[in-house]
Amino acid sequence: MRTGDDLLRRHWSYLAILKGRQAEYAGLADVILSIRATVTPLIQLWQAQADPVARLASALTSLKTTMGTDGPILLDGDWLDDAAEFGRALESARVHGWAAVPVTSMGRSSAYQGVVASAVRDDRCGVALRVKRDDVGSTGASLSSRLDDLLDHLGVAPEDVDLILDHRAILDTQLEAAEVAGAAMIRLLPRLEEWRHVVLAGSGMPAFMKDFPREAITPIRRTEWWVYQGACERVRDLPRVPTFGDYGTTHPDPVENIDAKGALPETAQLRYATADGWLMLRGLDIRKHPVDHFVDLLDALRRRPEFSGATFSAGDRWIDDVASGRTPPGRIVMWKRMQLVHHLTYVSQQLARTTVP
Repeated sequence: MRTGDDLLRRHWSYLAILKGRQAEYAGLADVILSIRATVTPLIQLWQAQADPVARLASALTSLKTTMGTDGPILLDGDWLDDAAEFGRALESARVHGWAAVPVTSMGRSSAYQGVVASAVRDDRCGVALRVKRDDVGSTGASLSSRLDDLLDHLGVAPEDVDLILDHRAILDTQLEAAEVAGAAMIRLLPRLEEWRHVVLAGSGMPAFMKDFPREAITPIRRTEWWVYQGACERVRDLPRVPTFGDYGTTHPDPVENIDAKGALPETAQLRYATADGWLMLRGLDIRKHPVDHFVDLLDALRRRPEFSGATFSAGDRWIDDVASGRTPPGRIVMWKRMQLVHHLTYVSQQLARTTVP
């Protein structure tokens, strides 16, 4: 742990788990500083397409210029081709002056854990540990032993560990079960008060839009928010409740890789966060149809009562500008970028207004 570094111990309001792709990096940079200060990003480094380390370096430079901050940022290299590349990513963050916390979980390769242990020793930023529901078991006894073994191997104590209880995908049909499981994960977590941070995270975002009607706006529930509130209500007697975490506007799995392997349609789409749900905008394939229909969908969105207003965020301003004909609608990277800006802004403000049980 870096001596006297309050940056790593400061309170977390919101953990956003984001894929290390162009749209996500750009969306994070577009968020205004007052909102960005409340968001702790966990970047799931992405192997596909361009060099993930070069992309990270470019993003860190942009973020520092845009927001005048130097971290912390959490980096997870589980999707990279080899552990050495994760080491390069951590070195890049180090060179760019960021407090980068390496992310791991139980069961990763010895080579990966070796890179994490080296970063813990060299950077003294501690570690973030993702714990899945299956890791906990029915009593938590096995979890306690496995946690002790991993922490000993990495050379860290609980007070230097950010513990992320990760639901991953939460189906709408599993809300109550996920809520009960989330509460159980918190109750069975050993040394609850000792961890540097404790987060309960998940995502209700569907992997694909194919099941939604075309040229329509469909509301669905934001299941990770429902589960978080319900789980916290169930553990309100405990001395600590977790921080809220989600996966931004994407599914937890690398489903975009599936898209990249086939000549699938470039369907116009937007995912818009509301108080307890999403408005899912699905248009047509813009390679076969004029994009005007998507402009009409965005216009319909801004006329709905759930629309936050053009001044709410850069994403909402973009929606208003496109719907008004002041700017072109762009393509998929722009849509993902702007939906994320709105989402991060919305969730940050929502959490600021919410009293956790």
